[in-house]
Amino acid sequence: MEDHPVSHCKNCSTEVDGHYCAFCGQRYHAHKESFGELVYEFVSDFVHFDSRFFKTALPLIFNPGKLTKSYNEGRQRSQFHPIRLYMFSSFVYFLLLFSFGHLEEGNDQPITSQSGASVRDSLGKKDIYSDSDLHFSLASTPYNDSLFAHKVKPEVYLAQQKALPKSRKAGLWERIVMVKVLKINQEGTEGKRAFFKKVTANFLHNIPKTLFVLLPLFALLLKLLYVRHRQFFYVDHAVLSLHYFSFVFLLLVLSNYVLDNIFGTSFFIKLAIAWMFVYLLLAMKRLYGQSWPKTVVKYVALLVLFSFSIVFTVLANMTITMLVM
Repeated sequence: MEDHPVSHCKNCSTEVDGHYCAFCGQRYHAHKESFGELVYEFVSDFVHFDSRFFKTALPLIFNPGKLTKSYNEGRQRSQFHPIRLYMFSSFVYFLLLFSFGHLEEGNDQPITSQSGASVRDSLGKKDIYSDSDLHFSLASTPYNDSLFAHKVKPEVYLAQQKALPKSRKAGLWERIVMVKVLKINQEGTEGKRAFFKKVTANFLHNIPKTLFVLLPLFALLLKLLYVRHRQFFYVDHAVLSLHYFSFVFLLLVLSNYVLDNIFGTSFFIKLAIAWMFVYLLLAMKRLYGQSWPKTVVKYVALLVLFSFSIVFTVLANMTITMLVM
């Protein structure tokens, strides 16, 4: 019998029988790829991407839990991979946010005390030091008044704190904030404006990083709430988390940067926020299949626990931002 030459994939060297490699999926070319074939590959990949994206995005936004249930049951080929979907949707959202969002510079008022009656009442007849650019406050005391009035340098303040007895020393976070504020007080209006603008920008740019903490934590909370349902593994909850966060990003892009801009209104972003809360409840009911009373109880517990997680990560973000400035 006549021997025929064996073809091998040029990507992974696997033996090829047909037009595509059975191992890596690359299309096999016995000849050098022509320019026309290059264009064909691009168009086919783009159309395939476009088709899968809309097949994924539309049910993701309007059909709570459907994609997650299908993916966890093994019907995965027709939809975007959850991680790829999350990366794409978050990239688009933050690209728009940082491109079209405007950081408010605020006013140039010096850091002084406010003497509003409502503020004094709420703080036990104490004024506060505040700045509209950063929205933080420090309780006014004769000691703090003196620091600002005499433009005390940060190193002098730290030396004073070191000399004070432990019972009179400020807390760690208050000392960190005070050092930053005293430094701003030394630099004047322009320095203050530049500092607050940089702090705000760094804080916003750290948000995508904090989401990498919140997303697996969201899945962990779901795992704890449904710990008795052994048919659901952590990865099943993680897929719901990825789908839900992706849904939030895509919905924000659609409502805030598309529909509200087209119609010149804020109606769609308000509607989107309401749908985010309803969506999660419906997705949990569809995926886990429990009764409405049990689903509602676990939904409320999830919101409460996750809200505490968000507050913690925001505070951590603020602390890290202040420390590295």
